[in-house]
Amino acid sequence: MLSNARRLFAQLRSSRTGGFLIGEAPTTQRRRALVGAAVCVLATVAIAQLLAPSVTRSATQTFTVTADSFVSEGNPDVAHGDLQYLKVDGGPQRDTTYLRVDIPAAHRVLKKATLHVFSIQDDPWGVAVRFVNDDNWRESAITFNNAPEHVGRVLGHAGPISANEWVDIDITDELMHNPAIANGGSLELSLATSLFASVGAPDPDHTQEAAGRFASRETTTPPALVIETEPDPTVATTTSSEPTTTVPRATTTAPAVTTTAPRATTTVLPPGGGVMHVAAVGDIQPPSSSANSSGTAALAARADFILGLGDYQYQDGSMSDYNAYFDRSWGPLVPKMYPVLAPTHDQNWQAGDTLNYWNGGGASGVHAPVRLQPLTPYSFTRGGWHFVALPDACYRVSGCDGNAVTTWLANDLSANPTPCTVAYFHQAYFTSAAEHDPFQAVAPWVKVLVDHHVDILLQGHNHNYERFALQNEARGADPNGIQAFVVGTGGIGFYAFRGLAPNSLTRQADTFGVLDLTLGNGSYSWSFDRAAGGSYTDSGSMACR
Repeated sequence: MLSNARRLFAQLRSSRTGGFLIGEAPTTQRRRALVGAAVCVLATVAIAQLLAPSVTRSATQTFTVTADSFVSEGNPDVAHGDLQYLKVDGGPQRDTTYLRVDIPAAHRVLKKATLHVFSIQDDPWGVAVRFVNDDNWRESAITFNNAPEHVGRVLGHAGPISANEWVDIDITDELMHNPAIANGGSLELSLATSLFASVGAPDPDHTQEAAGRFASRETTTPPALVIETEPDPTVATTTSSEPTTTVPRATTTAPAVTTTAPRATTTVLPPGGGVMHVAAVGDIQPPSSSANSSGTAALAARADFILGLGDYQYQDGSMSDYNAYFDRSWGPLVPKMYPVLAPTHDQNWQAGDTLNYWNGGGASGVHAPVRLQPLTPYSFTRGGWHFVALPDACYRVSGCDGNAVTTWLANDLSANPTPCTVAYFHQAYFTSAAEHDPFQAVAPWVKVLVDHHVDILLQGHNHNYERFALQNEARGADPNGIQAFVVGTGGIGFYAFRGLAPNSLTRQADTFGVLDLTLGNGSYSWSFDRAAGGSYTDSGSMACR
């Protein structure tokens, strides 16, 4: 139709065959010509608007809770649903808040979810938000004795809270695929004291005040769930006059080192800014409270994220010990820890308590940012650096194919050619003999690392600290080789050296601490960050190879 309008204007301007220019036409004929052309143009615009893709923008919706109350162990048969405040308290007599959000049916693609609560009391510990796996409770009747168990995973938590301020708790990750968000329904949540929301000296004996109060829905500042949604790509209409090409993002599939679970690379978006501060350490928590372990936790807390080098909870990684000890000292840091699991003390990176703890099965519900699978390597890229976590326990159990891991490793490094790379596992290949000799079984992995110019190899197992010069897989000095560290100084104790490995530059077995890596664009620096009471220091810098 637009072409018809153009032809009409052209004829009106230039046709003289038995005709006239529009400016020369009689008035009535001019008007008819102009009206006809205008109709063509308007019709074309209208049709174009109908056919054009609709522009759908992100939308933000706020859903005030439809029921809320708290239950108190001190008054186990009393309901508090009509009060103007909600309470959480970690003990000695616990108070827990329950929230219900009813979300209308509508197809949504979640972008962000935030729980919005108004604090009316200072709380030095903060709160944790969890799923409640039972909707069989009523605001007017719920008590401590009949309340559902809030046994779901931790969705998010907030640190120390001041009175008379809004507290926003990001719970996006865990709600991303929740059917209540996507299609409508009831969402049941709980608030409990987060003894793990601040790092330092947790309060297992509840000798400090650890309580919070928040405005209930009976006030003008009720709790609410705020969700931001994306346009739904399944209903959007798109048109284009030019062809477009979509290049799929590269993915890497890890080898089938066991017979069941699929293997996949994990990609993590980089933080904003320039350099990253990364802590690395292993061999951490005895089966008792430990000032040494708490001290290294406080050091690691300053990092952007942490590479865990294995042997986190001695002696056997049982859930009861994790809940009683590691969770109280290092639990706050688990959400930013990327662990490898070790033989023996980490239950050989197989199904069991240790794996369950790191996947959110512990008392606090904290979980690592990557979901661990038995004896499964994984990798991620962050801030321009690539990180590879390897299951050296594979060589200590039956039914695990180390060659498959070698193949996966080579493929992963080829598919992720970042300028700088860190690899890590537990049993040290480059180490001076101490309690443990060098673990020779992983030599094929180390060769792949060297061949792909991996820059840093982090290890644990021996309870000491050691740094090496650049070397190849044969332990020969090599300016293009890999730089290895042993960082088994997390708090469990020390192993004395009984030999000196080639290319060992510095070592110690008397100071607890963590390795602090500052990772930049094409270069890095390191520093051994010692715990209180120690005197050893080590630092330096190097360009990536």
